Amino acid sequence: LESLAQPASVALALLFGFYVAQWTSVMIWLPTFLVDERGTAPALASFLTALMVLVNVPGNLGGGWLLSRRVRRGPLILAACAVMVVTDIAMLSSVLPDALRFLAVLTFSCCAGVIPACIFTGVVVHAKTPQHVGTTNGMVMQVSQAGQFFGPIVLAWLASHFGGWGASLWAMLAFAAGGAICGYAV
Repeated sequence: LESLAQPASVALALLFGFYVAQWTSVMIWLPTFLVDERGTAPALASFLTALMVLVNVPGNLGGGWLLSRRVRRGPLILAACAVMVVTDIAMLSSVLPDALRFLAVLTFSCCAGVIPACIFTGVVVHAKTPQHVGTTNGMVMQVSQAGQFFGPIVLAWLASHFGGWGASLWAMLAFAAGGAICGYAV
């Protein structure tokens, strides 16, 4: 209860939920889109999805590096969320060529990667006491699991009920906005 009473700890937990809802959704959407809608061979779709996962690593490391250089956590989160909005629009846009859409996927994954670095370094800063770090970390992980579960379901439901993957853009933008609000709160 003491950890739940810490607004910044709650914001970090919600932020991870919003981030994971988007990132996992893209990771699940990409191979489905490539195989079902673009006729890509499953092996190539798997490779491109693995590449999307791999480029998240430099974002994670870059986020840690920026934080160690005293870049403030809140503005870094807001910048990542802004990039996520632009890349959400690009990757789900049917008017762009597939190469640009995939570049948007890679940019999304890399730039969004700074968010976990902000979260996990922020837990130690925003937990009520050092004894609350474990509880705060638990909150962060539990909310991320909810985002990982519900995010892809929401996107798939929107796509199947409202005319394709472009219809899921509003959910992605809502997740990014939620993340930005959390970044501002932090």
